[in-house]
Order: sequence, then C-alpha cells, then structure tokens
Amino acid sequence: MTTAVCEAVATTGDISDKDRQGVLAFLFSEAKYADESRYDEWEGLVDRDEMLYWVPIAHPHPHPDQTASLIADNRRRLANRIAQLKTGRRLAQQPISPMRRHLSNIELERISGTEMRVGCNFVIHEFRAQSVHRMHLWAGRYEYRLRHHGDDGFRMYYKRVDLVDASAPIPSLAFLI
Repeated sequence: MTTAVCEAVATTGDISDKDRQGVLAFLFSEAKYADESRYDEWEGLVDRDEMLYWVPIAHPHPHPDQTASLIADNRRRLANRIAQLKTGRRLAQQPISPMRRHLSNIELERISGTEMRVGCNFVIHEFRAQSVHRMHLWAGRYEYRLRHHGDDGFRMYYKRVDLVDASAPIPSLAFLI
C-alpha cells in the first residue's frame, strides 16, 4: 500500500525518495496520533519554537491577521489547547469522539534545502459519541510547512485547515482537526 501511495504523490522540485517517504511517514503519523488522541506524540511532530495552527473561515484567506478564523493558534496557544485536551475534562469531547482520517491528493514542494510545503485533501469521520451519537464528516484541504530536523525527521511549523464548509455554522471543534 505504501508503494501505491508514493506513486500517487505529486512533487514539485528536487525531492528525493527519502524525503518523500519521510513526508508520508509524517502525514500518516500526524493523522494517526490525532485520531487516537495521542497528544504528546502529536505535539512531538510540532516544531519546538515556531507554529501556526490555522483554521480560516473566509475564502480566500490571505493571512490570519487579515481574516476571521475558527482557530489561529501560535505555538504557546497550541500547547495550551493540547494541555486542555489532555486533562480529560473537555466536556465537548467526553467521551472522546472516535475518528479516522483519510488523506489523498498529496502534493510536495520544496521551499528550501530543509523545508517543504505539503498539501493534501482530507476527510475525517467523527462519531459524536458524547452528544448526538451520529457520524459527522469533516472535509477539506490541509497545507503543512515542514522543516527537516536531521535524524528526528520532519516537524511542522505551519498547518492550515481549509474546511469545505468553513463559512457555514460549524459544530464544536474540540479536537485536533
């Protein structure tokens, strides 16, 4: 299956097989950790010093300082969000929603020697176990900016989540989208 996924990845610029495999491993780990509420491991994929975790409302969306956002967290606010999730006392996620993400249309572009821009479409299946006991679908596009940290692999310093229905009323986003 990994080979089929790798063959479906579109690349721009000089991207080695090793970097492509590293980016795919990052994407699959990030999705798995978020789905399974493995917050420490998910946060381990975030750059230590720099991060923008952004879910804009409006389209087009030039920058979080210039448009309304559902979420626009810097590194410190993201750490606070994760700390809240780890308490187990986020009522909107009690019990935690079982989730699974599907990623497709993966595109890689080299920004610099150590940085990559990665885009992919996603669908998240969330079972709202704490409220309506129904499946909710979230769909959209992710854009990541990743920095290679040697043997530690890639770390994200930017994640933008463009929801298909971002301008409509949105139910609680009390999880890592």
